[in-house]
Amino acid sequence: MSKVSRSDRKKFEDLLKIAQHGDSKAQFILGLQYDAGHRTQQNYSEAFYWFKSAAEHGHPNAHHAVGFSYYNGLGVPLDYKKALYYFKIAAEKYNLAKSQEFLGGIYLDGHAVLKDETEAFYWFHKAADQNLASAQYHLGVLHYHGHDIEQDNAQAFYWFKKAATQNDYRALACLALMYTKGLHVEQDPIEAEFFMRKAIQLEPEKAQEFLSELQHIGVPPIKKKTPFMFQLGRLCHRAKKATVRPFIGLKKLLYQKYFQRKRTLWKYV
Repeated sequence: MSKVSRSDRKKFEDLLKIAQHGDSKAQFILGLQYDAGHRTQQNYSEAFYWFKSAAEHGHPNAHHAVGFSYYNGLGVPLDYKKALYYFKIAAEKYNLAKSQEFLGGIYLDGHAVLKDETEAFYWFHKAADQNLASAQYHLGVLHYHGHDIEQDNAQAFYWFKKAATQNDYRALACLALMYTKGLHVEQDPIEAEFFMRKAIQLEPEKAQEFLSELQHIGVPPIKKKTPFMFQLGRLCHRAKKATVRPFIGLKKLLYQKYFQRKRTLWKYV
């Protein structure tokens, strides 16, 4: 952490005093500052203490933060059962979309619970209905793959499109795949190129990694080198990554990274 200015230190101390008097909003903000190392030394244990204090005083986002801490072992031992408990409070009592998405991921992965794709679908759908782009992407994945729920390319396309309008690069890549393979829509290399170009422009490294996963999946490769395929190669090269053969499959892609597990809470509150 860089040296804290006198002004920032004063603001932190003032916030601490308010938090110590039981103000849940101040407690939650204090937890965020400890978590990020903002105006103080980064300390996950202190962050957890203040998140839990805020949750006990009824702060909605604090319940998610406590669950997130348990889920990732930040400031406390990793404990999926306790994470599930706090995510459920945030999801059911406060209707927090991000907690609903995390619950979907927990049921999909089988952390502290039996794997249950139907339950995962339920929670992803709750979050997607609140216009959470990442949940809309996950819902599209479940519709595309279809295990416990009915496989439905039309619904997959619908949810990928919803997420893509919010610039989710994974949804954009999946739309490009569907246009390339002619899934629910007619094959259209121009549309495919448009969506993949946008995905790479938004997240060059992440989109490239996403493409790399596709080569291990077992869907027959596209043998004809369309203008789209050549252009995609150029875009990948511009992203300064190794060349990959795009759109060779989807199964591994569909199961990877159902939800972000980042070590910062700013994105999730």
